[in-house]
Amino acid sequence: MTATMALHALLDDKHRWAWKIIGLCLLLGIAGQLVPSYLLRESPGERRTNLAVAQAELHRKSDLVRAKYVALQEELDVFQTSISDVLKAMAWRK
Repeated sequence: MTATMALHALLDDKHRWAWKIIGLCLLLGIAGQLVPSYLLRESPGERRTNLAVAQAELHRKSDLVRAKYVALQEELDVFQTSISDVLKAMAWRK
C-alpha cells in the first residue's frame, strides 16, 4: 500500500465524519486561544490595579464577617449565661 493509497483511504467518504469532527475541534481550539485576547482589553497594569482593589474589598468584607462572628459569639455567651441562671433558679425552687 503506497502513501497515496493510504491518504485516499483516510479521506474516503466513510471517514469524512471523523475529519469533520477533528476540523471542528481544531477551529474551537483556535477560537479558544484567540477570543480571550479580544475580550480582555485591559492592560496588565490595569489588571493588577483591579485585582488589588478586589483583594482589598475581600479583606474588608472578611474583617466585617469576623467582627460579626465575634459579636454573635459574645451574644450567645450572654444568652447561655442567662439560660443557666434561669435553670439554676428553677432548680433552687424545687
